[in-house]
Amino acid sequence: MVFIFDFLLILYSSILALLAYKKVVFQKNCSIANYVLLIIYVFCVIPIIFNYLVGIPSYSTIYWYKVFIEPMKNETVNIIYDIYILFTLICLYFFCCRKRSTKIINTENFFTNVLKNRLISILLILSPIIYIIFSGNFYNFLTFNVASVRGVFEGTQYVTPLLLISIITFFSIVFKNNLSFKKIFFSLIYFFVIVWISGKRFMIANILLLSLYYVSNMNLSEKIRKKIFKMIPFFVIFLIFFSGFYLVKVRPLSNTSARSVYEMLRVDFGRDDVIKYVIDKEFIKNTPILEYRGQSFVGLLGSFIPRKIWNSKPYPHYMYLTSSILGLSIFDIPAGTTPSWLEMCLCNFYIMGFLIAPLSLIFFCKLADNSNDVDSKALYLLLIVVLLTQSMDVYLVAVVMLFLMRFLIHTFKNKKIKLVWK
Repeated sequence: MVFIFDFLLILYSSILALLAYKKVVFQKNCSIANYVLLIIYVFCVIPIIFNYLVGIPSYSTIYWYKVFIEPMKNETVNIIYDIYILFTLICLYFFCCRKRSTKIINTENFFTNVLKNRLISILLILSPIIYIIFSGNFYNFLTFNVASVRGVFEGTQYVTPLLLISIITFFSIVFKNNLSFKKIFFSLIYFFVIVWISGKRFMIANILLLSLYYVSNMNLSEKIRKKIFKMIPFFVIFLIFFSGFYLVKVRPLSNTSARSVYEMLRVDFGRDDVIKYVIDKEFIKNTPILEYRGQSFVGLLGSFIPRKIWNSKPYPHYMYLTSSILGLSIFDIPAGTTPSWLEMCLCNFYIMGFLIAPLSLIFFCKLADNSNDVDSKALYLLLIVVLLTQSMDVYLVAVVMLFLMRFLIHTFKNKKIKLVWK
């Protein structure tokens, strides 16, 4: 029975993913939902395909994830998961992806006019490097790794927001018109530096996603778009192989066998495990992960309120999820398990989460599609992808940027302001 539901999920979602991919590459200014559908396909459907091609992970090396095995083998959990993911993809496709095009995108707005000032744009792009130099941690960043291995702890929470500001500024300036060899050359150098500073593979994924988005919204010929259509899968394969290299050479596991690397890649590039775990805990075992419904959702909405003012403010969702997985207090967890909006909605809203998750994604995509400038739409895309695949906390600066951009665009619509530095 499970095989039938898995087969239906893989078949229909693959068809929808192919249709979405064609729209992304060949249709300028397509709905953001097409990108979102592809992300869900990669993180939630491809792992199911690998269950049949390679096998369900045993997590022999990363033993703390053994709690995922039981839900992955539970027939009821798998059927609920298949229906949930397929329903979400179908909703996105029929309510957003089928649209011929969204609002006309302006490549010029007040935000980009401000960035035309060379001094401001250079400072924003170089802000992560400037911060690292003045923080006194420059030599720690000469090695490629995550902050904890580099031996940098204090102040590093500002690096990720600055990296985000930097790449959005860079794309807003460089990726608006047709690319030249010079632009591509300097872009590759810039991307290398940003990935090096980040020390995380997800930054490569962010760059690839934004590159595809901005390039697809350029005035390209059909011939060039066909080349892009064929090239993107190779970039995705490169990312997977680089991730394998990263696990073997940069952050080596105690066991670097092919099976162990596969299992760790499943953890990194799959969200089926945490979603099935939550379905099992919430609906099969009736053991809520949160202390009360809506707890981590309230915490997310109140992220900007200091804990000194709101002492009982809920903690980030990943802490409650990891606490449940490890069986530890949220204050004793050694690290964090990456959450997903699709399981967060189930934890917070119980059975209504199956409906709230796809409807909220549709709402977010429509908000993005109603933006009339390419940069706001790019930020919406980044935020939705982070909701689906990462912890939102370190990306809250994107929310601030989005509101700032919308404020500037609406306040100074059709006005051009030239900043002169003497």
